[in-house]
Amino acid sequence: MLWQNAQSLGRGTDWGPIKRGDVILGSQTATNIPLQLIDNKFSTMPETCAKRCPDPDPCTSGFNGILGVGLFILDCGNICSDSDDATINPGVYFACDSSGCYNEFQGGALKVSSDNQVTNPVSAFSGGFNNGITITLPSIVESGAASVTTGSLGLGIHSANSVEVYQADENGLIDKKSEDFITEFGNAEFGEASEKSLSFIDSGSNGIYFPSPSLPICSKTNSFYCVDTPLDLVAALLGFNDGTAEATSFQVADAAKLFESGNTAFNNLCGPSSGDFDWGLPFFLVKLFMWESKVNLL
Repeated sequence: MLWQNAQSLGRGTDWGPIKRGDVILGSQTATNIPLQLIDNKFSTMPETCAKRCPDPDPCTSGFNGILGVGLFILDCGNICSDSDDATINPGVYFACDSSGCYNEFQGGALKVSSDNQVTNPVSAFSGGFNNGITITLPSIVESGAASVTTGSLGLGIHSANSVEVYQADENGLIDKKSEDFITEFGNAEFGEASEKSLSFIDSGSNGIYFPSPSLPICSKTNSFYCVDTPLDLVAALLGFNDGTAEATSFQVADAAKLFESGNTAFNNLCGPSSGDFDWGLPFFLVKLFMWESKVNLL
């Protein structure tokens, strides 16, 4: 039987067994799909996961669960199903027995077939509702908002929609018109073309994160930028092969002042990264996003 140590995200890490169950969103049901039950007391947790300090359980951590809807059909895809090479396979799945949990091969990583990997439930919905999602959030002012209590998650992408569709490729990077997503900012390029960094959109990130040698980092935390006055910046988004650039504006504000305001929702909260460009939740507060996902990544 297979058990999973989930990938680490900005929010944290989760550990627990893989079970099958039904997921109901609106009128749609994903039947008997692989799910992870968050439980850090399950079996004997490997050191590689324990050192990431995983959430103890959803209740203690303050959430009911993680829906897992987004860009990708599977949480790992073919790099976990096709290879046990630890330099390719991230090793997020483990086999467990009475003695503990371990990788299948010494020094390697466990291969897990696609039908046993944790699955985006949208991909298992009925036709017309299983090819992607739409996220709509309201616009907010530069100083932020106390909360955002309205918005919608739409199931299914239709050709009649007039907004641009971003499609996930088999390696888990975002495609634009079925090609790799690239961000050009300043004199740097982020994305698959550079082979040194990633460019992605992630509603689970609380800010927009990117490296910049000219933007000052906050003195009290190295996670955000603190600028004297808000800066309006422009980046170019383009596909790996189609070469068509789309100018995209965003703003960088003083994170310290934003936090002092008492608000919790911001569309201009930005911070440094080690080399990737992460279009996080603030970007969703000024843009409408639709994502089309391939039903079969392999």
